[in-house]
Amino acid sequence: MDTNEVVDPDSLAVLDADWVVRDMGQDVEGYLEVAEIFLEDLAASRAGLSSGAGGTAVALLPLIHELANSLGVIGARRGTALVRRTEHSLRNGVPLTAGEVSGQSLRVLDEAEAALRAWMAQSSRAVAGD
Repeated sequence: MDTNEVVDPDSLAVLDADWVVRDMGQDVEGYLEVAEIFLEDLAASRAGLSSGAGGTAVALLPLIHELANSLGVIGARRGTALVRRTEHSLRNGVPLTAGEVSGQSLRVLDEAEAALRAWMAQSSRAVAGD
């Protein structure tokens, strides 16, 4: 894909955990460990986004940059694209409020968490059935 090509986040999968597992050499257990770390960090991410909603959107840049990285690690493609697009907009002076950035980021986290938990439940059953 051309790096200048604009990707519509809605065209991307919410979660492509299978791709990450393949990239990890079919290490489902390793991915599940990474997924657990992501889930453990959710409360802190949500707290940071919520507390930052009253400040400036630019002040949220470090947090949303880290959020995009974390979403990418678990294969949350749609969320990664949405948060990266917001990050890019902020860095280019697009006027966004902290509430808009926080709200979108929290929705992305909710969507990614739901998809990840569903994938983990399905995968845990498959691993247990081996």
